[in-house]
Amino acid sequence: MAASSESGTSSQATESAPSSSQASGEESQSAELPLSGEHFVIATEAECPGFETIDENGIIVGFDADLMKELSNRLGFTYEYSDMAFDGLVGSLTSGRCDMICSAMSATEEREEVVDFTNGYFSEVICLVSGKDSGILSLDQLEGKSLGASAGTMFQPLAESLAEKYNGKAQIYDGSVGAISIVGTSQLDVMVENSTYAENYAEPRDLTVAILPYDVLDPVYCTPYAIAFPDGSEYPPIFNEALAEMQEDGTIDQLVEKWMGSYFKECLEIANTECPDGKYPEGIDLTTFSPKSYSGTSAAATAA
Repeated sequence: MAASSESGTSSQATESAPSSSQASGEESQSAELPLSGEHFVIATEAECPGFETIDENGIIVGFDADLMKELSNRLGFTYEYSDMAFDGLVGSLTSGRCDMICSAMSATEEREEVVDFTNGYFSEVICLVSGKDSGILSLDQLEGKSLGASAGTMFQPLAESLAEKYNGKAQIYDGSVGAISIVGTSQLDVMVENSTYAENYAEPRDLTVAILPYDVLDPVYCTPYAIAFPDGSEYPPIFNEALAEMQEDGTIDQLVEKWMGSYFKECLEIANTECPDGKYPEGIDLTTFSPKSYSGTSAAATAA
C-alpha cells in the first residue's frame, strides 16, 4: 500500500535491496549481506522537507529515504514505512509497532533511556523563523514573544527554555506545517525549527530566518540525527559499520549536496561561527546572510 499524507499510520510499499550496489547481482552474493532476509517496518513522520516528504506518486522521498535505500543495498534488508506524527514515533518503537525510526530524529539523552541509537549521520542547523520585518534577529529580541515548536522534537524543550528565559510563552503544535502558516500573526511570533524546514516553508512566505550558532546553544540541542532501534537491539553496530563506510566513501556528503544544497552549507557556516561568551565577535555583519537559493530575509542570530 502506498504511503499517503492523509493517514497517520499508513505504510509505503516494501523496498528491497537492489543488487547494483554489489560487485555482482548473483543471489549467492546477496545472501552474504549481513541482514539478508530481514524485513523492517520503519516509523517516520513524512512532513520534514529535505529529509522525508511524500511526493506526487505517494512515495516517501528525501535525505533519510535515500539513506535507507543505500543502507538496504549494503546490508541486504527490505523495509516498509509507517507514517505517523513525530511525537508518536518513540512510543511506536517501544510498543513493538515498528522496528526502527528514521525521521530526522536527534539522539537525545532522554530518548536514549528507552531506545538504542546508531551513531549520528547528520547535524542540523537550528533557526528562529519569524514574521517579515519582525526584527527578531537575536535571542534578546525574544523578550515577551510567543515561541512555537513541534511536539516531541528537540525544538520543543528549546522553545520552552527560551520562553522561560525571555518571559515569553511556549506554544507546542502537533506538527510544523500548520504552525508555520501563522508565524508573524497575533497567534505566534516565532517558530523554532531546522534550517532545511525553514528554507522550504518560510521562504515562500517571505518570513525572517535567523540562524542560531552552535556556540550559543546548550550542547543538548546540537545532538546529531540517528536511527533508533528498540532498547537492547543487536542492529545498531551493524548499521554503524555501514554508516561509517558511507561517511568514508563520500555517500553521506553526496546526500547532503543533493537534498540540502548551497543553502545548508551557508547556514552551516553561520552556525559554526565562534561566539566567545555566547556572543558574536565584533566586526561580523549580521544582516547580509542571504544565500542565492533563499529569497527570504535571512540573518544570523546573536545571543543576549
